[in-house]
Amino acid sequence: MSRKRKKNNDFEKSLILLIVFLIGTVLQITVRLVSIIFDLVTFYTSKYRQKSGNSFIGTYFNKGNYGEFVLYRKTSRIFGNPNVLTNIYLDNKNTESTEIDVLAISNKGIYVFEMKNYSGYIYGSESVKYWTQVFNKWSKNKFFNPLRQNYAHVKAVEKWNGNTF
Repeated sequence: MSRKRKKNNDFEKSLILLIVFLIGTVLQITVRLVSIIFDLVTFYTSKYRQKSGNSFIGTYFNKGNYGEFVLYRKTSRIFGNPNVLTNIYLDNKNTESTEIDVLAISNKGIYVFEMKNYSGYIYGSESVKYWTQVFNKWSKNKFFNPLRQNYAHVKAVEKWNGNTF
């Protein structure tokens, strides 16, 4: 009799674990779907598509474009949708042109944003030309210092606007 109870008890524990796992999986899928629907709705209602020229699929599955979209969404809430521009190309001093990810205009000034949607460990400082992204000891990626990049963007806006900030 004792062995039968133990087998039933093990079966009940396994069944409970399976149910908990399934509930967790359903919750994760539900949260992800709600997130996708929220992004889809805000993508079209914020007019990001018209301003950036990117499609929803192209934005959602491209990490860099998605980061710019999230930044655009946040700056639109702060500055108002008509006052936020994205993917602005201006003439640059050292290169033919420069692309500004997000530009916000307010009565207090013009704000220039450079978005990097990177993960891992990021090493760099203001003075170095390149920063390093590290995932593990075998995977390293160098990229141009975003502070220097944004400085070039600010200078391009100053040249375009005719003012020094």
